[in-house]
Amino acid sequence: MGTLTSTATKLFNKLPSYTKLNVCKNMLCPNYMIVQKYPVLSLCAFDGYINVQEEIEKYFSTEKETDCIEFPSRRKHTINAKSHLLIELMSLPKELEASTSYGDITKICNVPQNYAKTVLWDLEEIPKMLIIRTKKYYLRSAIVFVSGGRSGLRVSTGHYK
Repeated sequence: MGTLTSTATKLFNKLPSYTKLNVCKNMLCPNYMIVQKYPVLSLCAFDGYINVQEEIEKYFSTEKETDCIEFPSRRKHTINAKSHLLIELMSLPKELEASTSYGDITKICNVPQNYAKTVLWDLEEIPKMLIIRTKKYYLRSAIVFVSGGRSGLRVSTGHYK
């Protein structure tokens, strides 16, 4: 039995939410274009609160260039949203953010889900529309995990509703 994210990953493997495109500026490069597909976008909230629109704008506006390791050239990295977007919100304790020495916050989002806490939102507070590069995405559903354990940790005895 997997989490909702692992289930969505299996179901939407051929229909990604977004892609990361990595293109070398030299067409003779043996790995000229690398496309990575992602069915679920995971965002981290700290202490249960997050501005989803702001986090998505930051994530999708990221465009950078790096040196190509296979050819003497530069590589351009872009992230593109597709026709739908599955978003997982994970809430981490503020102490976890403060206790790390990472400059890039995305690195600390790769923690086991057992550390995740509840995202503190009422249904009315969930954004009904998100905008990514002028394209509008409308909320179709929201799923919440309710833990069955008394410890507050996310355990397999809980359920989704």
